[in-house]
Amino acid sequence: DIQKRYQDIPYGWREIDIAAVMAILIYNQRVTIKYSGETVRASDAKLIELLRRRTEIGKTVVQKHKLMSAQKIDEAVEFLEDYLQVMSIPKDENGLVEFILEKLKEKKQVYKNLLIRYGGYNSVKYPGQAVLNKAVAIIDHILMKQTDNIALVDALLAVQDDLEDIIDALDDVEQFFESQSGLFEEAFYFESN
Repeated sequence: DIQKRYQDIPYGWREIDIAAVMAILIYNQRVTIKYSGETVRASDAKLIELLRRRTEIGKTVVQKHKLMSAQKIDEAVEFLEDYLQVMSIPKDENGLVEFILEKLKEKKQVYKNLLIRYGGYNSVKYPGQAVLNKAVAIIDHILMKQTDNIALVDALLAVQDDLEDIIDALDDVEQFFESQSGLFEEAFYFESN
């Protein structure tokens, strides 16, 4: 509809001009692009195609961007500083959401890699498996909301207390596997023989 409206009289804009204006609006966080109901991030490489290809235009929806409150952004940044032990967290909505997605996916992969060490025949009964499973479930719950910025941050803030309850235990499990797992394995095998 946008392409058709602005290419017709009285505007007469070219398709590329309309796509350029859309890109400026996306960059300035004034509009949100949805493709088949899913939000397309500004960093997504296929965004240009969605704004220009005639076959994709019908499935692409442009909506006025709903701004996230500054209070929610501040709360999310404060929590992430504590949880991830980092200080340089973006304070703009798009940067924050990209940061959340990237870091939570990294944490989830770390936890899943540690959970792999619990499996297998004759496996050592390492401590902390329940904490890792809970952390992965919480992160999965948050990541399910990744199609909407506000819903993602709301989900993060909703499980903030649950994550805060297990942060110390997660740090202990990660440190255990970094430095103490070898000694634990030796003791486990010595005890079982």
